Amino acid sequence: VPIPIIVQFHAHFSRTIRHQSEMDALSERYGFIAVYPRGFDDSWNPGGNCFCGFASFIGADEQLFMATVLDDLEQRFCVDTSRVFVSGQAIGGMVALGLGCLTSERIAAVGAVDGAELVIPCRASRSVPAMIVAASDWSQEQQSPEQWADAFQTWASTDRCGDGEATAVVCGSDVMQCVEHPQCAEGTAVRRCVPTPTASPAAQWEALVRFFTAYSLP
Repeated sequence: VPIPIIVQFHAHFSRTIRHQSEMDALSERYGFIAVYPRGFDDSWNPGGNCFCGFASFIGADEQLFMATVLDDLEQRFCVDTSRVFVSGQAIGGMVALGLGCLTSERIAAVGAVDGAELVIPCRASRSVPAMIVAASDWSQEQQSPEQWADAFQTWASTDRCGDGEATAVVCGSDVMQCVEHPQCAEGTAVRRCVPTPTASPAAQWEALVRFFTAYSLP
């Protein structure tokens, strides 16, 4: 039976995402393969003008890296190639959003937690569903609340969402407060969420996984 994949890009100089997200347990519960790539020198290159550590300094090609990872996974496992999802934390989230633009023909949806900035021009070949989760503590995040909101609007424009205001959606009332542009091109949606004070990191990631389950490549 073909199995979906969720790739998780860790934060800058931190590979705790596997532990914090409890994605191994979620993969058993929801039936997907969880993948945890490691960035060069534990850093990533999200592109643009972001000087984000050694990976940026050497110009690491994360698009090529992602393609190589997916090719390898498809050789090793029975992958549902229509349900490949990419997510990340902080700088890893920036990489995930960028890959949604650069590799939209292979990625069904993207998500970012604690980091939402898109630092490259988005020229995706299709509209890509996206969910952006803010940090519960702004002092721990790369962007200010205003930058985070701007990133959400930028992605909504990329997906050619309607001109109306984003509306509230149910995303686990005890976990997230979310709004969504549901009427985007090709049946996609763009969602942004703020965790409630009692939301655990694992609960935030589970909300993202549930968002992913609604989508597949056309």
